Amino acid sequence: SVLSLLKEKNADAKYVCDPVLGDNGKIYTKPELVDIYREKVLPLADIVTPNQFELELLTELKIETDDDITKAISILHSKGPQTVVVTSISHETGGGEIQVIASTTKEQEEGCHS
Repeated sequence: SVLSLLKEKNADAKYVCDPVLGDNGKIYTKPELVDIYREKVLPLADIVTPNQFELELLTELKIETDDDITKAISILHSKGPQTVVVTSISHETGGGEIQVIASTTKEQEEGCHS
């Protein structure tokens, strides 16, 4: 694959995957692409940047609480990506605010927070 060739040339190369599957409850792509992302693309990604709707599609988990977000992020980490940045999180307990949440399994230098 192209990604394998790039990583052969530069072991530090990072693959950032923005799934672009949909938003606001509407899927933009063919529904079968969700499984392809889940099974083939996520394991290759170093960083993934889904919005809330895409997070729900990729994890098959409805996001209603902060605990749901944490569970969904853990599911994505377990599929391969070391860093997950969830854009535009808006759930009932969020007070109407839109949040961005980032999580990494990568070891941090002293003084840095994950």
